[in-house]
Amino acid sequence: MLTRTTAQRVETAAFCDSMLADGFPLARISNDTDHDCGVCSEWEGRLIDLSAGHQLGSGTYTLQEAREAGLFHPNCLHRLEYVSISEIPKSLWPKVKDKIGVPGAFGDNKTATTPDLQTNAERKKHVKQVETAAEEKAKEESDEIIRLRLEENGVVFRENLKRIDQKLLSENLKQLDSLIEEYPAIKAFVMAHGLDLSAPNIRDRNTVAQATRPNEGERIKLELSKLHFANYDAKIEESAKSTKTGFSMPCTAENYAVYTITHEFGHIVQFALEQKYIEDHRMEYEEALNAPSGAATNTPRYIERLRQEFLNKIDAQHSSQISNIAHEIKPNLTSNEFYESISRYAICNDAEFFAESFANAKCGEPNVIGRAMCLFLERNAK
Repeated sequence: MLTRTTAQRVETAAFCDSMLADGFPLARISNDTDHDCGVCSEWEGRLIDLSAGHQLGSGTYTLQEAREAGLFHPNCLHRLEYVSISEIPKSLWPKVKDKIGVPGAFGDNKTATTPDLQTNAERKKHVKQVETAAEEKAKEESDEIIRLRLEENGVVFRENLKRIDQKLLSENLKQLDSLIEEYPAIKAFVMAHGLDLSAPNIRDRNTVAQATRPNEGERIKLELSKLHFANYDAKIEESAKSTKTGFSMPCTAENYAVYTITHEFGHIVQFALEQKYIEDHRMEYEEALNAPSGAATNTPRYIERLRQEFLNKIDAQHSSQISNIAHEIKPNLTSNEFYESISRYAICNDAEFFAESFANAKCGEPNVIGRAMCLFLERNAK
């Protein structure tokens, strides 16, 4: 018994010295023994901090604590074992990742030999590989959670999305998810109609994306041009140029990748508010579609024209409200300053003014128009 116990203690001491000298401060109590011991069995799998002064803290125990609890008693068959880098708990990783492989980083060591620089370099490289793999796995899990949540909210992903840059798609799905979740009224509209997200070959090469207003019983369509979303760097460059030339509203660089989908979601917000207005003013809407008698005015095309005119009227009211709020924020806002605050694309019509203002509000550092849009949404879209 004395021989076994002495050998065990020497082995444990040598193991600790070697681990610390190699820059590994973490060990684990083995759990592969059939030895029936109530004290030791409770410690199986626990992490032991070998560093001087218990540097790793919470989540670990010191060797002294283990011994004081009765571990490594005479004839004890348990031992300390190596914890690989990939097994280190996330809670401890920030404390050890920059020190692993650095001799003496976790306490002075007098007995073990110092590993050579090549070994340290290899371990540092391994740490980086493990960290990168963990980040990629976490991103994949996050992307999957976002996809599932979008599907629950009525979004359908079309097969042709595989043809566009997947990094771009990932960032745009994250933005779409955030925008849907932000406003309950808009979320309810999306869920009620459903949203088809696709990446077709849009014939007009100048069209970067488009959102289609749904008629009753139809789904919302949000299309990202395969041409413009095929390459991440190209899309960033395109968005940066559009912003810097004033064609698009001001946008921070970290939001270049999602500016377009944010603009198009602005149209979806617009569709939802149009529907809300129609529901609140049903009589006015029906009167607007009550065409004069006559063969030429009873065609579906003519009725659709009247409907479009009514929707344009709603859009004009929304634009006017946003403009008025901008003047509330800045009472001395001049006409020149107002037009300098919007993009060239926003001048096209009320619908594009709304979508551009929305993009500015949601893509970082909104100007007076973007801030006005934020207040407008608080009053109308919650």
